[in-house]
Amino acid sequence: KKDQTHNVTLDVIGSKPNQVRMEVSATLGVSLASLVIDEDQIAYAIHPQKKYFSGLVSDLALKPLFQIELNPKYLMNVFFDRAIPEKNWSCTMGVDQLVEKCERLSDGLSIDWRERKGEQKRVVIKSSDFEVQVLVKDFTTKVELNSKTFSLDIPQGYKAYKFRQ
Repeated sequence: KKDQTHNVTLDVIGSKPNQVRMEVSATLGVSLASLVIDEDQIAYAIHPQKKYFSGLVSDLALKPLFQIELNPKYLMNVFFDRAIPEKNWSCTMGVDQLVEKCERLSDGLSIDWRERKGEQKRVVIKSSDFEVQVLVKDFTTKVELNSKTFSLDIPQGYKAYKFRQ
């Protein structure tokens, strides 16, 4: 595999403890996907391919969207500044009592919170197969949360796929 770089913009709306909605766009604002995580469920629509995926979160859940094996529940930890409480993870806290780094002992997957300036931060998620950098810039929202914010219906004309468990 050649090293590849893909830049996308994530517009994220979150509600603690376990709900996130992301609108994924490419250069010039081209809409690529809509994604919702609610507790242990994930659903997303990949707009250019007209495909809709849903099921339980797992390491393979983001593969059709980002071509990486990363459990989307770890994104909750990234956005909400939480250590990963699972037994095969080791996390360190900074002097400010915010999570600084988490590493999965079984395979070296790491999440590293860097360059904190107030609510802004850079988070690097790294494994032997990929590196993802998340730059959090702005925490303001112009969206009013309602019952549909964290749900995603199958768009008309999209082919639906269920994750196997």
